[in-house]
Amino acid sequence: MARIAGLDVPGIVKAAIAIADRDGLDKLTMRRLSAELGVTPMATYNHVSGKEELLDLVLDESIGQLGVGDPGDDPEAVILDWFLRLHDLLIEHPSLAQATAGRRIVGPQAGRAALALSEIAEGICHDLDRAAEMVVAAFWLTLGSGLHRASRHPGGYAADQHPEDEPTGTAPAAELALRARVLATAGRDDQFRRSLAVLIKGHLSG
Repeated sequence: MARIAGLDVPGIVKAAIAIADRDGLDKLTMRRLSAELGVTPMATYNHVSGKEELLDLVLDESIGQLGVGDPGDDPEAVILDWFLRLHDLLIEHPSLAQATAGRRIVGPQAGRAALALSEIAEGICHDLDRAAEMVVAAFWLTLGSGLHRASRHPGGYAADQHPEDEPTGTAPAAELALRARVLATAGRDDQFRRSLAVLIKGHLSG
């Protein structure tokens, strides 16, 4: 069956992310997507077999757009930069964080990114297993932070605490002070960056 001119996978992915960010993943259906694109559902099915493949494509295309830089003279910085950009992506598009947490990432572009990062890391630590462990650990730290930030600050990078974040109750003063400190740093970009850098360096030098 002929495909509609101008309808392609990147456009489908962009529309799917827009729907999921605006209305939630549960509202993302092939019919809703087709309406957003202004085409018939059959036209969309010519490119994507169903919602499961659509979610795989959304994740793979999004990760593929990040690219992996040339390691050059500072390979650790390249690895750090990639995960920081992934973090930005997950916060900008909360639906991506939710979809990533709920399924395996099996697309070719994501696979190439993971391989490239592992090879850069192996060049530092000379141990492929340790390099792969670092990539997995950094990914989960990034995803966890992205999910936390997206859930607490749906609008993006707003750093102000919500009223419900204020520590209250009858706990000892020291405990309340600690809770306040944790809440104050949990959503900060610099805190995430330091934690990620420590994780990467620890895996590659340990």
